[in-house]
Amino acid sequence: MTTKQKKCADLIDGQLRKTMADVRKLWRLYQKDPEATDDRLGNFNDYGLSLAVVNPEDGPSYVQWQLSWGGPSDEFRFYMNSLGNCYSTEYVYMDWYDGAKKLVLGEDRALLMEIFEDWKDCGSVEAWIEQAKAE
Repeated sequence: MTTKQKKCADLIDGQLRKTMADVRKLWRLYQKDPEATDDRLGNFNDYGLSLAVVNPEDGPSYVQWQLSWGGPSDEFRFYMNSLGNCYSTEYVYMDWYDGAKKLVLGEDRALLMEIFEDWKDCGSVEAWIEQAKAE
């Protein structure tokens, strides 16, 4: 008898809750002391793998906060207008030949928007917009 592996759509809610708990914990530490670290998660500025603008051929550009890579991988996507204002946030969970997306809403979205605004205040968002224009 073989067990059927769960699809990303079955796992995404739990993964989003776990990831948001980690992000929330690190953000709170960062706000108290930008150099603070968590024994398991490290420092907020080192959390995840990369921040980059993605310009897909079949959809709007977004800022990708890639948290992990491989199988499975996960990321947040921040969709922004030409002025650098974020209008939508999405969590994406992917595994080999499978994937699921979920809009981030409520308190989780508010936290991600707070983080995005911090990136905006330090000039990162403006740099991403210029990068997107150049591509």
